[in-house]
Amino acid sequence: MAKPSKFVTALMGILQTHSQVSVEFACAEIGFSEATCRRLFGQLEKEGLVERFWGGVKLPNQNLIHQTSVYERQTTNLEAKMVIAQKAAEMVQDHEVIILDGGTTTAQMVPFLAERKIKVITNSILIAQAFDQLRPKSNGPEILVTGGWLFQELGVLTGPETRETLRKYHAGKLFLSPAGLDENYLTNHHPDIVETEQTMIQQSDQLIVLADSSKIGLKNMCRIASTDEADIILLNSSKEAIEFQSKLKHPSIIRLIQAQAPWPPKGE
Repeated sequence: MAKPSKFVTALMGILQTHSQVSVEFACAEIGFSEATCRRLFGQLEKEGLVERFWGGVKLPNQNLIHQTSVYERQTTNLEAKMVIAQKAAEMVQDHEVIILDGGTTTAQMVPFLAERKIKVITNSILIAQAFDQLRPKSNGPEILVTGGWLFQELGVLTGPETRETLRKYHAGKLFLSPAGLDENYLTNHHPDIVETEQTMIQQSDQLIVLADSSKIGLKNMCRIASTDEADIILLNSSKEAIEFQSKLKHPSIIRLIQAQAPWPPKGE
């Protein structure tokens, strides 16, 4: 097969790091057109070097998503997540409509919002369950859970039905927790989840990103949005966060949070 050595070398190098690559990511990283990338993906699949899936390729005999389950991630960097979540919850106004995506950092906002008179739209069954357990029986937030297919590893609903539901509503703020971010992009692992997050962005006035410093520099397969589309990025204060802020075109969007996490939250 006559194949550009630049493409093969670059692609296999990316796959050794990420295990899976989308067409969009390959085009941006290697510099080939989408049509060329798709054609070469097909040729490499015939040679047995990769396996194709919807929107990209992966190494043979690899699971499509290499991602720690939501239950394991809930306790990772918990103090940082609690600090960020409290600050995010303070940005919510009474009677406001907000969207919470299915990240473990956004999930930590629930204890701080459980007694607030707000409306919450979410695709996370875990967030909805947490609100149900913590809010007062006669008061507290109104919760709207989208329909869709259950992505069991993450406890989120996704797919066309989820996006159709989201398009029916408007929110003042979206609180989003990406799997990774750098000075260029917010990223996540799975194209279907990313499409849902992009719809959330379209239906919201403000995009507020929540990320502990371990997410800085991580480049996952799919791009959610450019980093400078965020109105605010909440990070726990760290060396990595300060360096990240210095690289941004608009560093003022960063909010570094230094306070210790209030554990347990008030009311528990």
